[in-house]
Amino acid sequence: QEIDKKLKALAQILGSEKLTKALKSARIDLLSRNEKQQKEKRAQKKKALAEEDRFLFGWSPLKSFPSDFGWTNLGAFTPDTKTFAITNENDIDVYSVGRFQLVHSLKGHTDTVWGLQFSPAGDQILSFSRDHTARIWDAATGNLSAVLEGHTDLVRSAEFSPDGQFVLTMADDHTARIWNPKTSESLVTLALPRKELQFAKFSPNGKFVATVSQYREVTIWNARTGKQVKVLAEYDKDDTIHAINFCPRGKRLIVAHGNGVRRVWDISSGKILFDLKGHVGAVN
Repeated sequence: QEIDKKLKALAQILGSEKLTKALKSARIDLLSRNEKQQKEKRAQKKKALAEEDRFLFGWSPLKSFPSDFGWTNLGAFTPDTKTFAITNENDIDVYSVGRFQLVHSLKGHTDTVWGLQFSPAGDQILSFSRDHTARIWDAATGNLSAVLEGHTDLVRSAEFSPDGQFVLTMADDHTARIWNPKTSESLVTLALPRKELQFAKFSPNGKFVATVSQYREVTIWNARTGKQVKVLAEYDKDDTIHAINFCPRGKRLIVAHGNGVRRVWDISSGKILFDLKGHVGAVN
């Protein structure tokens, strides 16, 4: 009603014909503004998706690694995806994703770097190598922060605990070790007599470690004391295990088999909860 009163008042002042033209002009102007705003929103969304793709896949397909990269094994992003590091034989090359610019080349390993990982905060890089060591680097400066020495064979895997306060390594010397990254001190050694370890994984709360031996025996350890908490049943000798992982709450363990089965265990009881079937080949 209020709007109708105002329109009638304008009609008396301008006349109905002029009012109609004014309203038509205002409508065209409003539509034009809305169209412009929608166009800007679409452009912003397209830009955001392009940035997301660049973060997910590294960078634009128009860019690539230098041709002299040599043998390369593994790469990793920082949690914010702004920095990317990749192994390059004995070295680690660190790149700025947005500019695709080499920021640091980390040198120190004396044999092939087997892999790497950023700390949960993204401020450190953990690398592990055939030279029997794991090393921790400052991601911002590229300086070497710590050398974790003690293994007597190639270090096959390494990872930070979820809170970044500890490091878990596993080597071909049949042991896994838990380290203090600030002091380079080996705190706990996990070993099974005459059994080579194949996988080692921190639980989500960092209090436990799961390992798999060459005989497909899954063992849960106390990460602070190094004592065995639970040994899960051994598997068929003709089967293989390709990966293990804790569920987010840490109460269950998923084991991926070479026969395509993913087996879910209840850790506290040591019993199989169920098998996930459907794959026809190995599950990694």
